[in-house]
Amino acid sequence: MEWHARQLNRRGNLWRLSDEELDSVQQRYAPREGERFRHGELIAALDGQVLTRDQLLVLHAINGLDLYVRRVGLVNKLMPAPVREDPDTVLIGDAWVDVPGSLALRRTYGGARQVVLEGRWVDPGSASIPL
Repeated sequence: MEWHARQLNRRGNLWRLSDEELDSVQQRYAPREGERFRHGELIAALDGQVLTRDQLLVLHAINGLDLYVRRVGLVNKLMPAPVREDPDTVLIGDAWVDVPGSLALRRTYGGARQVVLEGRWVDPGSASIPL
């Protein structure tokens, strides 16, 4: 329902869109062949399916969450407030990183064993993750 999307946006600026922009989101969208959704290192194939308005809004919301994501080890953690630099959190590339948390995980689990064994990250598409 159009009013629900507007209400969610007013309460939390979820989509960072005006009411008019929200209302213009299509009810159904058939992606072109080879079309992809990209968000940072996430790449998802969209072709071969029809996306509904709610799915399109979810994809748009995902793109608006960058300010709330902090990396701990190899995992991105959604935080309740925008992430800012502090003594434990630094911006590395385009990601906020919890340095003490990441180092504690490294000490506990010893890092990626396959990287140590092979001397390289085994998946070129996600090679920037261990940074």
